[in-house]
Amino acid sequence: MAKIQTQITVCEQKIGHIFSNKLICLEALQASGHPLIYDRLFQAVNKNDRLAALGDAVLKLVLRKKWFQTTHSNGKEFSDQS
Repeated sequence: MAKIQTQITVCEQKIGHIFSNKLICLEALQASGHPLIYDRLFQAVNKNDRLAALGDAVLKLVLRKKWFQTTHSNGKEFSDQS
């Protein structure tokens, strides 16, 4: 259990968010979907496929928006010089 709590704490520190429901963070970290012992209970934790798909879509949107705002369609950066 200490290892799981450590993983949750490290995740929270990295993303700057404290989860009120630690099982949501645990689901995000859990790739296998196997039950785990958390908070002295055997917890069924869903596999994170749905979270991963959502995260991939959001990341693509953020990166594409950044690319769209900073470059021409050919990849060259905008400049104020003509």
